[in-house]
Amino acid sequence: MKKLLTITLVGIACWAQARLVRNWTQAELTAAADTVVVIEALSTEKTDLEPDFLKNSKLSKEDYQAWVTTFKVLTVFKGSAKTEEPLKIVHFTYSDRVRGSYNGAQFVRFTIGPVEREAMVKVNGVGQGTATWPAYHPTWLAYLKHCKNGRFEPVTGHYDAVPSFYEQSSVRSAFP
Repeated sequence: MKKLLTITLVGIACWAQARLVRNWTQAELTAAADTVVVIEALSTEKTDLEPDFLKNSKLSKEDYQAWVTTFKVLTVFKGSAKTEEPLKIVHFTYSDRVRGSYNGAQFVRFTIGPVEREAMVKVNGVGQGTATWPAYHPTWLAYLKHCKNGRFEPVTGHYDAVPSFYEQSSVRSAFP
Protein backbone atom coordinates (compact mmCIF):
# COMPACT_ATOMS: atom_id res chain seq x y z
CA MET A 1 0.00 0.00 0.00
CA LYS A 2 2.83 2.42 0.89
CA LYS A 3 4.53 1.64 -2.42
CA LEU A 4 1.35 2.39 -4.36
CA LEU A 5 0.85 5.66 -2.47
CA THR A 6 4.47 6.70 -3.10
CA ILE A 7 4.21 5.93 -6.82
CA THR A 8 0.93 7.85 -7.04
CA LEU A 9 2.35 10.92 -5.27
CA VAL A 10 5.50 10.94 -7.40
CA GLY A 11 3.38 10.57 -10.53
CA ILE A 12 1.15 13.47 -9.54
CA ALA A 13 4.17 15.64 -8.68
CA CYS A 14 5.76 14.93 -12.08
CA TRP A 15 2.51 15.58 -13.94
CA ALA A 16 1.65 18.83 -12.14
CA GLN A 17 4.89 20.78 -12.42
CA ALA A 18 3.61 24.27 -11.81
CA ARG A 19 5.73 27.15 -10.61
CA LEU A 20 4.66 28.39 -7.20
CA VAL A 21 3.57 32.02 -7.30
CA ARG A 22 2.72 34.01 -4.21
CA ASN A 23 -0.91 35.10 -3.87
CA TRP A 24 -0.69 38.68 -2.59
CA THR A 25 -3.52 40.31 -0.66
CA GLN A 26 -4.16 44.03 -1.11
CA ALA A 27 -3.09 44.58 2.49
CA GLU A 28 0.27 42.88 1.78
CA LEU A 29 0.72 44.85 -1.43
CA THR A 30 -0.03 48.14 0.35
CA ALA A 31 2.34 47.34 3.22
CA ALA A 32 5.19 46.36 0.85
CA ALA A 33 4.71 49.33 -1.52
CA ASP A 34 6.50 52.65 -1.26
CA THR A 35 3.84 54.16 -3.51
CA VAL A 36 0.21 53.27 -4.27
CA VAL A 37 -1.33 55.27 -7.12
CA VAL A 38 -4.01 55.31 -9.78
CA ILE A 39 -2.30 55.91 -13.12
CA GLU A 40 -3.02 56.21 -16.83
CA ALA A 41 -0.44 55.08 -19.43
CA LEU A 42 0.74 57.84 -21.77
CA SER A 43 3.61 56.19 -23.67
CA THR A 44 5.82 53.09 -23.69
CA GLU A 45 9.32 52.77 -25.06
CA LYS A 46 11.90 50.00 -25.27
CA THR A 47 15.03 50.27 -23.18
CA ASP A 48 18.19 48.18 -22.88
CA LEU A 49 18.00 47.50 -19.13
CA GLU A 50 18.93 43.97 -18.08
CA PRO A 51 16.43 41.94 -16.05
CA ASP A 52 17.30 41.38 -12.39
CA PHE A 53 15.68 37.92 -12.39
CA LEU A 54 18.07 36.10 -14.77
CA LYS A 55 19.54 33.92 -12.01
CA ASN A 56 16.15 32.18 -11.69
CA SER A 57 15.56 31.83 -15.44
CA LYS A 58 16.57 29.20 -17.97
CA LEU A 59 16.48 31.90 -20.65
CA SER A 60 19.17 34.48 -21.48
CA LYS A 61 18.99 38.27 -21.34
CA GLU A 62 18.25 38.32 -25.10
CA ASP A 63 14.97 36.53 -24.37
CA TYR A 64 13.57 39.51 -22.47
CA GLN A 65 12.66 43.04 -23.47
CA ALA A 66 12.76 45.91 -20.99
CA TRP A 67 10.22 48.74 -21.26
CA VAL A 68 9.75 52.09 -19.58
CA THR A 69 6.14 53.26 -19.53
CA THR A 70 5.33 56.85 -18.67
CA PHE A 71 2.11 57.44 -16.72
CA LYS A 72 -0.05 60.34 -15.69
CA VAL A 73 -0.72 60.13 -11.94
CA LEU A 74 -4.44 60.55 -11.23
CA THR A 75 -4.57 59.77 -7.49
CA VAL A 76 -1.95 59.13 -4.80
CA PHE A 77 -2.97 56.84 -1.92
CA LYS A 78 0.49 56.26 -0.45
CA GLY A 79 3.93 57.73 -1.08
CA SER A 80 5.42 60.89 -2.47
CA ALA A 81 4.35 60.71 -6.13
CA LYS A 82 2.94 63.97 -7.45
CA THR A 83 -0.14 64.22 -9.67
CA GLU A 84 1.48 66.98 -11.73
CA GLU A 85 4.62 64.94 -12.53
CA PRO A 86 4.82 61.95 -14.90
CA LEU A 87 5.70 58.63 -13.31
CA LYS A 88 7.95 56.09 -15.08
CA ILE A 89 7.69 52.35 -14.46
CA VAL A 90 10.21 49.76 -15.63
CA HIS A 91 8.70 46.42 -16.67
CA PHE A 92 9.61 43.46 -18.88
CA THR A 93 8.11 41.18 -21.52
CA TYR A 94 9.49 38.27 -23.47
CA SER A 95 11.44 39.35 -26.55
CA ASP A 96 10.33 38.39 -30.05
CA ARG A 97 12.68 35.37 -29.81
CA VAL A 98 10.40 33.67 -27.26
CA ARG A 99 7.13 32.22 -28.52
CA GLY A 100 5.92 31.16 -25.07
CA SER A 101 7.29 29.76 -21.87
CA TYR A 102 6.10 26.82 -19.81
CA ASN A 103 5.36 28.05 -16.27
CA GLY A 104 6.54 31.44 -17.46
CA ALA A 105 6.45 34.92 -16.06
CA GLN A 106 3.45 37.10 -15.33
CA PHE A 107 4.59 40.14 -17.29
CA VAL A 108 2.35 43.19 -17.50
CA ARG A 109 1.48 45.22 -20.60
CA PHE A 110 -0.23 48.58 -20.44
CA THR A 111 -2.85 49.66 -22.94
CA ILE A 112 -2.51 53.23 -24.07
CA GLY A 113 -5.92 54.77 -24.67
CA PRO A 114 -8.29 55.57 -26.02
CA VAL A 115 -9.69 52.04 -26.10
CA GLU A 116 -12.97 51.13 -27.70
CA ARG A 117 -14.78 48.03 -26.43
CA GLU A 118 -16.99 45.89 -28.60
CA ALA A 119 -19.11 42.96 -27.46
CA MET A 120 -21.57 40.48 -28.92
CA VAL A 121 -25.15 41.20 -27.90
CA LYS A 122 -27.19 38.07 -27.21
CA VAL A 123 -30.88 37.65 -26.46
CA ASN A 124 -31.88 34.23 -25.11
CA GLY A 125 -28.46 32.92 -26.16
CA VAL A 126 -28.84 34.03 -29.77
CA GLY A 127 -26.42 36.59 -31.24
CA GLN A 128 -28.18 39.82 -32.21
CA GLY A 129 -25.14 41.77 -33.40
CA THR A 130 -22.45 43.79 -31.69
CA ALA A 131 -22.46 46.81 -29.44
CA THR A 132 -19.63 49.33 -29.26
CA TRP A 133 -19.01 51.45 -26.18
CA PRO A 134 -17.40 54.89 -26.30
CA ALA A 135 -13.63 55.07 -26.14
CA TYR A 136 -12.03 55.41 -22.72
CA HIS A 137 -8.53 55.59 -21.26
CA PRO A 138 -7.65 52.56 -19.08
CA THR A 139 -6.46 53.39 -15.58
CA TRP A 140 -4.55 51.18 -13.19
CA LEU A 141 -4.25 50.85 -9.42
CA ALA A 142 -0.50 50.30 -9.00
CA TYR A 143 1.57 49.07 -6.04
CA LEU A 144 5.14 50.27 -6.61
CA LYS A 145 8.65 50.43 -5.15
CA HIS A 146 11.10 53.27 -5.80
CA CYS A 147 14.18 52.50 -7.89
CA LYS A 148 17.52 54.20 -7.33
CA ASN A 149 17.26 55.90 -10.75
CA GLY A 150 14.01 57.71 -9.84
CA ARG A 151 11.78 55.26 -11.70
CA PHE A 152 9.40 52.77 -10.16
CA GLU A 153 9.01 49.00 -10.37
CA PRO A 154 6.22 46.57 -9.42
CA VAL A 155 6.20 45.67 -5.73
CA THR A 156 5.81 41.98 -6.66
CA GLY A 157 8.98 42.10 -8.78
CA HIS A 158 9.61 42.23 -12.49
CA TYR A 159 9.10 38.51 -13.19
CA ASP A 160 5.60 38.36 -11.69
CA ALA A 161 4.49 41.97 -12.12
CA VAL A 162 0.79 41.33 -12.80
CA PRO A 163 -0.34 41.20 -9.12
CA SER A 164 1.03 44.73 -8.63
CA PHE A 165 -1.49 46.20 -11.09
CA TYR A 166 -5.29 46.23 -11.23
CA GLU A 167 -6.99 47.70 -14.27
CA GLN A 168 -9.69 50.07 -12.99
CA SER A 169 -11.48 51.16 -16.14
CA SER A 170 -14.50 49.30 -17.34
CA VAL A 171 -17.28 49.83 -19.83
CA ARG A 172 -19.26 51.76 -17.19
CA SER A 173 -16.44 54.29 -16.80
CA ALA A 174 -16.73 55.16 -20.50
CA PHE A 175 -20.06 56.89 -19.96
CA PRO A 176 -20.04 60.45 -18.59
